[in-house]
Amino acid sequence: KIEAKGFGARELRFGVSGFFDHIAPEPATSATADGPARPALPDESITELITNAYVAYRGSDLTVIAEAFDILHTATGGRWNTFDSFALVGYRFGTLVPYATFEVRAGDVAQDPFFFPDPTAPSAILGRFDEATVGLRWDLNTWSAIKLEYRPTRILATSSWDQREMIDWTFGL
Repeated sequence: KIEAKGFGARELRFGVSGFFDHIAPEPATSATADGPARPALPDESITELITNAYVAYRGSDLTVIAEAFDILHTATGGRWNTFDSFALVGYRFGTLVPYATFEVRAGDVAQDPFFFPDPTAPSAILGRFDEATVGLRWDLNTWSAIKLEYRPTRILATSSWDQREMIDWTFGL
């Protein structure tokens, strides 16, 4: 991980990171009651490369955070690439913070044998989706807040929208 902070503004930071790993094979004989743990790729290890870039600004009133990940898995001549990114922006007006977040996932995640070990049990949410959240946070005190949110999610595999309205009360130290 390489990070720089304080360039132009004390609260500004940006950076890049990378991670390389070998995911151990799941033996076909290590079956559960439902079958092998990774039927799409039994007895094979997976090579994983994760790269990331981000920028963040946390001022007394303004917060802006954006981050992107690229995940590459390779095994037995196959190659699966998944991209995920999100952004958040919020601005404090006294005890109220209106904010918005955005997330996009794209790529081969639905075919990736690590994320999706059983191709016979598909899940649309693992494919391409776009999600936005608009909300209002009310800080009751230093350890408690109430959030009101509206969150539409578009799942491209099913061409459907999931829309949620939420009220959340958080507290703790």
